[in-house]
Amino acid sequence: MNTSAKEIIDAKRGLLNNATKQLKKEFIGINGIIDELADAILPWWLFPENQMRPLIINLWGMTGSGKTALIKRLCMLLSYENFLLRFDMGEFGASSSFLKYSLTRQLIQFSGTSPIIVLDEFQFAKTKDEQGKEVNNTSLRIIWDLLDSGELLYEPDGSSYYLTKAKKVIQILTAAKKNAVQITNGIVKTNVKEMYDTITAFNFGYQDSGVDRSEGKTPFKDEEILLSDVFCTGIYEMNDNTFTSYKEIVAHIKTLPDIQALIDFIKGILEEQYAFKKMDLTKSLIFVVGNLDEAFSMSNNINPDIDADEFRRFTLKINISDIKTALQSRFRNEQIARLGNNHLIYHAFSHKNFEQLISMHLKLIAETAKKKFKLKIQFTQAVKDMLYSEGVFPTQGVRPIISTIRNLVESIITKIILHISEANLQNVDTLFWDFANDEFVISFIRNEKTIGKRNFVVLQKINSLRKSNRSDLQAIVAVHEAGHAVAAMMFAKVLPEYIITRTVDSESNGFAYILLPEEIITYRLLKDQIRIGLGGYLAEALIFGTENNTTGVRGDLEKLTLIAHQIVREYGMMGDPFKINIHQYGGSPYQFTFTETHEKQAQQIIEQCRIEVQSCFEQHKKLIIIIAKYLSNNSRLNKELLSDMVNDYFKAEKIKPAQFTDIDGYYDFRKKIDLLK
Repeated sequence: MNTSAKEIIDAKRGLLNNATKQLKKEFIGINGIIDELADAILPWWLFPENQMRPLIINLWGMTGSGKTALIKRLCMLLSYENFLLRFDMGEFGASSSFLKYSLTRQLIQFSGTSPIIVLDEFQFAKTKDEQGKEVNNTSLRIIWDLLDSGELLYEPDGSSYYLTKAKKVIQILTAAKKNAVQITNGIVKTNVKEMYDTITAFNFGYQDSGVDRSEGKTPFKDEEILLSDVFCTGIYEMNDNTFTSYKEIVAHIKTLPDIQALIDFIKGILEEQYAFKKMDLTKSLIFVVGNLDEAFSMSNNINPDIDADEFRRFTLKINISDIKTALQSRFRNEQIARLGNNHLIYHAFSHKNFEQLISMHLKLIAETAKKKFKLKIQFTQAVKDMLYSEGVFPTQGVRPIISTIRNLVESIITKIILHISEANLQNVDTLFWDFANDEFVISFIRNEKTIGKRNFVVLQKINSLRKSNRSDLQAIVAVHEAGHAVAAMMFAKVLPEYIITRTVDSESNGFAYILLPEEIITYRLLKDQIRIGLGGYLAEALIFGTENNTTGVRGDLEKLTLIAHQIVREYGMMGDPFKINIHQYGGSPYQFTFTETHEKQAQQIIEQCRIEVQSCFEQHKKLIIIIAKYLSNNSRLNKELLSDMVNDYFKAEKIKPAQFTDIDGYYDFRKKIDLLK
């Protein structure tokens, strides 16, 4: 390798390394994705000429996770914007013929080079419908050919306008030949005035075309029509890069000895338009970008009360196998294979990631205010906490919180500037921006002294729905969720992550968020689920009396009844080592065969759990009341405060403190097998 080549490679590696570092500063929570991306594109970035087919990198995630933004910013940092082509597959829909036209039209200019091609919203390029049947969409083959080999056969884009004109030219010249018209070196000579007029009046092109005429326009005589712009433009627009300027076309026509040579020349140009060409995109980098609801199933739940950390934990489990399984509902296996194995999976933002995002955008607002208004802004933690609770929807990515910051914070800046002017607060240098009692509290500071304050009411659409209203409904929900929580603590030895009694979700009045193992399902775990499910029902009966039982227990009873039947009929956990259920066509997989013995076994499981939970609640009624009282006045109880409540209760009642566990500590199979001899 010579020195100059090494210097070029070192420079390109340095550029990519610097781009990677910058991306990590600008994008939150995806450092792993950025590292994977940089490693994956390195061979293409350094040696694209060595590629035999396109490098394909797939980016999968939920909406608003910044997949496309990452690619665009990478191209900017690599100074590669002029070689970036993005196609939104969702925009084409059923008009796949237009997709083929658009792809060909834009990609042809990059044939033989190493462009970056983004196939965005790729889930819409599906070749299977909702029933798994093949979608007959032959025009999408160009996409799969591009992904497979990078070599595309295409029909050059000769405008139908010029194709029609060219055919007309040939007809006129053929008729002229029969009438003994002479055309030598582009000059028309004939004694037949009618034919002369037909030729010289014909406009093949147009005078104001974009043909490169470095020699400039010159007036022409009628007999020179075949050497003018109005004729040669048509040839230029149709030719397949044989001629690059108007001058070259004129020079060629001047070499043609007679009318037949001119006819043959135009026929040759016309035939080029009907011949298929090969486009070489083997050196390209192709990003396949999309959202897969089949893999990110929780993304359908848009309740902002979902814990961001728990949702992230769920998405961390998604792997390449899950992605390929999800793709099978939309594409054939051979097509999935063409996507390769470079699958970068975006995970949901954690609570910390959202906090970082909020801080970053507030910092940008402060920097803008400093530059534009010479004002320093200090945002308090209370402002950040309010923005989080008002704007974060964990399953919808960054867009809702960015929109919230824009609506609630940026919109106030103008009002603040106007107030400074109207109140004659001269030489203000700092704004201390706080939040309290549903208002922004702005302190105006000059030389570290507060010289004025102004409050702005904050319209909170989400937080207003969460506020405790101390209603009868909230009291019932408080007791119900306290029952679930106490059952989880006393039987599964698990503290709920949080308990909510006023939620934004109109489908739910509240819930206790309890984490239990998902990968290993045992008889013990299923019974704990039944006990926890009974907790709400039995707590309501214990505190309010059975005559005040509500319909809110319906969902819990359905779930625990199903679990009991699964224990008996599906999992063979009651001594019958076979599956005792049937699946009828069009029905539910849980349409069980009915036998009296197995029905009684399911009832006995629920009854046994009911007795255990009821006995526990009678012993710990005071704890249920403590938790319920708090939740009837407050809409949320977090794990830390709940833990303190429980420990205080144990101390007051002189009960041995409980040893709580988590998902990882629920089982001890590894410990048991290690102890075996």
